[in-house]
Amino acid sequence: MKSYFKKLDAHERFRLEETIAYKHDFLHRPIVNEYVEVLWLLMKQLWPALSRKKRKYKYLVSCDVDHPLMMQWIQYIEFLEDFWLEYFEIEISI
Repeated sequence: MKSYFKKLDAHERFRLEETIAYKHDFLHRPIVNEYVEVLWLLMKQLWPALSRKKRKYKYLVSCDVDHPLMMQWIQYIEFLEDFWLEYFEIEISI
C-alpha cells in the first residue's frame, strides 16, 4: 500500500493534499451521511412502511498523546538549566 502513495508525510501517512476530497473541495462535507440519506429515500420508495428509529448523538472527546511524559521531562530539563545558570553561572545549550 505504501508503494502506491508516493507522497507521504514525515510519519509515513497519506497526505491530506493528495486526497480526492481535498482536491475537489468536499473535505468538510459528510459524504457518507449524504449517501445514507439517498439510500434511505430509495428504500422508502420501495418499501413505504419502513421507519427509522430516532438517533441520539453524543460527543466523545479524545486526545492523541504520543509522548505523555514529554512535558514533564521538558519542564525538568528547563528547571535544571535554570538551576545551573543561576547557581553555577554555566551556560548550557540544548
